[in-house]
Amino acid sequence: MMYRPPEMIDKYMKWNVTTKVDIWMVGCVTYTLCFAQHPFAEAQKLAITNARYNFPVDKQSQFSAKMLDFIRLCLVPNPNSRPNILNLLSILDNWNDVPHINLPQMAIEIKQE
Repeated sequence: MMYRPPEMIDKYMKWNVTTKVDIWMVGCVTYTLCFAQHPFAEAQKLAITNARYNFPVDKQSQFSAKMLDFIRLCLVPNPNSRPNILNLLSILDNWNDVPHINLPQMAIEIKQE
């Protein structure tokens, strides 16, 4: 349950379930590898639907802003704003040449909260 993206949890949103569910799961796995805990360990529907998670304060300074934004990019709640696999591969292939990751507006709003 805790790996399911919003489009699989809240059917009232009427978002299509596509391969972008895998991008959400990549975000969950990356978060877990970085922080040794799942972003949605409680598997609460509302937290997942709104992509409400926090980076552990004591550990987030161990990672670059780019890495944190990579996780944010994968955990965008609206699948239409979430990258597809080709976008993600492009970011990863050019990781050292990309100074920062462009986040969709929704991810920027969540980041600023």
